Amino acid sequence: MTVTVAMPWYGAPELLGRAVRSVLAQTYGDLVLVVVADGEPITGSLLNELAGVDERCILFALETNRGPYFAQEVVLEATSSEWYAVVGADDWIEPDHVERLLAAMDARRAAVPGSVWWEEEGRDPFVHEGRYEVGVYDPERLRAIGGFNVAERIGQDTLTLKLLDLTGGMVVDLASPPTYHRVRRPGSLTTSPETGFRTRARNEMRRRNRTVFYEAQALTPGKLETLASWRRRQMPRDLRDEASMYAASLADLIR
Repeated sequence: MTVTVAMPWYGAPELLGRAVRSVLAQTYGDLVLVVVADGEPITGSLLNELAGVDERCILFALETNRGPYFAQEVVLEATSSEWYAVVGADDWIEPDHVERLLAAMDARRAAVPGSVWWEEEGRDPFVHEGRYEVGVYDPERLRAIGGFNVAERIGQDTLTLKLLDLTGGMVVDLASPPTYHRVRRPGSLTTSPETGFRTRARNEMRRRNRTVFYEAQALTPGKLETLASWRRRQMPRDLRDEASMYAASLADLIR
């Protein structure tokens, strides 16, 4: 059963090759990796590094930078694979990351790590415990909660897990050691003075997420089937249409 791995990419091209290689080196080999260049110029050297390295790797470009959740939604809408996963272009994974999550899978059709390695400049890597969104999912589980908000650039990961809780929950892989290495780099959305942790933008996002979650709770238990359409109505129509346009083009490449 094929796993489509989405990898939104913007900035830090020096880290991208490591992330790509870590996905293509998975012990679970039936996968397709979609690197989404999110408005990032694709240079000749990058094309030389990625093109032809593995037929399972697809490089797909967005004309305008829209943020990682827009890129993920494009891949989610485009894929017809049995499974969907995401790996950050700054990050990297151990060879058994996908295989281990699939082995832990049950009827809930969603499995996420219970901890990750945390890496940042000036500190030794350490294990951070807690549920992380960088798991493996049945795409229909994600579509049933409305997918990813194409209008938001930060702070959607915890909301995604909470909405999945409302619609059946997930497996949390607590095995040790972790298989996902999360890298915090200067200039990323999580470290920027404008959008990083404890910034005003991040706090405002948390308030918006709480509102979405509380309103989603009000749909349960009898109206969960409306969750996807309800969430999509909250997103700007022009951005939804743009994502769908890109997804139609990408679908032809994934097949």
